[in-house]
Amino acid sequence: MNYVFAALPIVGCACVLAAAPSARADDAVPPGMVTYRSEAKLLKQYPDVATRDGDRLEIMLGGGKRQSFKSTCPIEETTDSKDCVQFALVNYDPQNDIAVIAVQRYESHKALAIDRKSGTQIELSDMPHIAPDGGYLAVVKDDQENVEFIVQAIRHAGGAFKIEGDNLDSEPCAFESWQPHDSFMIVCSDEAMQHVRERKVARGKDRKWAATATGRSLTSAAFDALSQLPYGDE
Repeated sequence: MNYVFAALPIVGCACVLAAAPSARADDAVPPGMVTYRSEAKLLKQYPDVATRDGDRLEIMLGGGKRQSFKSTCPIEETTDSKDCVQFALVNYDPQNDIAVIAVQRYESHKALAIDRKSGTQIELSDMPHIAPDGGYLAVVKDDQENVEFIVQAIRHAGGAFKIEGDNLDSEPCAFESWQPHDSFMIVCSDEAMQHVRERKVARGKDRKWAATATGRSLTSAAFDALSQLPYGDE
């Protein structure tokens, strides 16, 4: 791990974590769709969840602790001998008390999903889509520049995270929607962007995860729209 963090007691506080803030009217977006929000908006809306002091971002945890993430230097100052990394709060799910932090480097990015009650975190390849009930997270990464195509299903239970389904598709895909029974829909394209087809990602009777074609085709414009939707809530 190249990021810097520390768990610190809150001075003068013997309290436990306050109840998760309730969702507000301006959170009216499709459940599990938007994965990347404005940090400034999140910090203003949820001051009891996270704070920022210059380069240092702090997330409040259970048991009166905080977890601190310190950005090292501006991304554009990266050199062969200087690894610059920036941390930003990019999502918060008030119903399930999950915070998501983007970890940005010069030519790559990752995500950290944090269960605020337990303090447990997991590093993910991209910003996750959080199921409405918080039981699962979906990562659907389409990085054509680096030829990195990832579809994962991550279980969230008992304050912990576990990747249950990995390498579920090898084509460029975009998240479409959550479905009943912890399944979700994705749309995937061939390399030429000529054929876009819908697939359902779900557990089979053997409890193993797989992506199965639904028989539905979409346009390349629909694929592009889904690819861009998670990265804005303005």
